[in-house]
Amino acid sequence: MKTHTGERPYQCEHCDKAFVQKCTLQFHVKAIHGNKPHPKCKTCGKRLKSFSYSQCWLCRYEENGVFICEACNKECATLAELKQHKMEHGHQQLLSCEHCDLKFTSSFSMKKHLITHTDLRPFVCQKCGKDFKRDYNLRQHMITHKEDRPYICKICKSAFKSVPTLKQHLVSHSSDRPFICKDCGSGFKSSQGLRTHVVIHYKVKPLACKTCGKTFTFLGNLQRHYRVHTGEKPYQCKICDKRFSQSNGLKAHELTHRKPAKELEEFVCTVCGKKFKSFSNYKKHMQLH
Repeated sequence: MKTHTGERPYQCEHCDKAFVQKCTLQFHVKAIHGNKPHPKCKTCGKRLKSFSYSQCWLCRYEENGVFICEACNKECATLAELKQHKMEHGHQQLLSCEHCDLKFTSSFSMKKHLITHTDLRPFVCQKCGKDFKRDYNLRQHMITHKEDRPYICKICKSAFKSVPTLKQHLVSHSSDRPFICKDCGSGFKSSQGLRTHVVIHYKVKPLACKTCGKTFTFLGNLQRHYRVHTGEKPYQCKICDKRFSQSNGLKAHELTHRKPAKELEEFVCTVCGKKFKSFSNYKKHMQLH
C-alpha cells in the first residue's frame, strides 16, 4: 500500500533519498555509498548507528542531562520517553505490553521491558552488589562509584558526579513548579515529585505483601517493604558501620557526621510540602498519604 500512498519511511543517512522498502534502502547504501563504516563515539569509542552525531546517546545524556531524538532533536527527560517518541517517526507495526500502555518496535525490546513487571534483577554491580532490572540503570548507578565531582553548582558551589544530578539539584534553587497534576492541580518542581504525588489518586494497589497483605502501587515499594519482615539492612555507613534498610535512612544518618543537629537538612513531603528534621518522622508522615 505504501507504493500508492507515496510514503517513504526508510531514509538514507548519507544523503536525502528515502525509500518505500528497507531492502531497497540497503541496496542503495551498498551500491552508492559503499560499505562505509559508521563513526565511533568520540567519548567512549562505541560504534554509532547514525552519522548525525559524534557521540552515542548515553554520552550525550551524561553531557546534556537529557535524551535527544536524532531525527528531530526533541529533548526527552527519560530514555523510555525518547523510545516512545521515536516511534512517531516510524510506521512499523508496534507490539503492545499486556501489563501497561507502552509499545515496542521489536520482540527483543518487548522482552527486555517485560522484566520490569517481574521480580528479576539480572544486572548486578560488581563493586557493591546492588542489582537492577535494566542495564541502563546499572550504567547510571556506576556513576555513583566515581570519586571525582566535576560538575559544580554556580549558585551554592555544591559538586556533583554527573550533569543529570546537577540539573536535579538546580531545581531546589528555583521557585517554579512546572509539573502540574492533572487530577488536582498541584504543582511540583520535578517530574519525580509529580510521579510520587499522583499515587494518591490511584484507587487500585495491585501488589500485595505475601507476609502481611499490605498492598502497594509500585514494585519497588513492595520490595523495600519486604525488608521489614526479613530484617535486611543493605545500606551501611562507611564511617561508623551502622546499617539501614533504606538509602534515605543512610543519607539522613550520614549528615550527623558532618553537621550539628540544628543544621541538619530538612525532609520535605512531596505531596503536601510539610517539612521534617527527622527522617523517621518524615517516613511516618508519608504513610498517611
